[in-house]
Amino acid sequence: MNIVLKDFLVKSSIKFGTSGARGLVTDFTSEVSCFFVQAFWQACGYGATVVIGHDLRPSSPEITRACVAFFRDIGVEVIYVGALPTPAIALYAQLKKCPAIVVTGSHIPFDRNGLKFYSISGEISKLDEVCILSQQLKMSSSVVLDDLPPVNQVAHKAYVKRYIDFFPTMR
Repeated sequence: MNIVLKDFLVKSSIKFGTSGARGLVTDFTSEVSCFFVQAFWQACGYGATVVIGHDLRPSSPEITRACVAFFRDIGVEVIYVGALPTPAIALYAQLKKCPAIVVTGSHIPFDRNGLKFYSISGEISKLDEVCILSQQLKMSSSVVLDDLPPVNQVAHKAYVKRYIDFFPTMR
């Protein structure tokens, strides 16, 4: 059975805003998270690899697990960078020349969370959002969530190195 993402979200709090999809944590079920990721991948992603990371919100690892499960199921390699600031994740993905997904609520209250999407060329546009919302999605019977993969430390080291290199050594 197929469904269009915007039709599926009619009864949901999740909407695209100024910086990605945002909504109540209770609405970011594994199924909804997978639908968003599937729609993004169909509209903007395509490739062999995706970078995924998240913020420090209590709900972020669970939403991330659903995102990782989608890519596992379609055979796309996930570079899981763990908890890092959004710009660090986006920069690392650009350096790797691959799309990225960041699970982050940014500045909104902890009862909410969100998904930020980055194509190979950077943060998605409003036109990309329209395309994502109009994607025909295949509904699966269930989402099987595994533990998150080991954190790829290269992104963390690059993040720290950038700041260390920026500030001169104090003597």
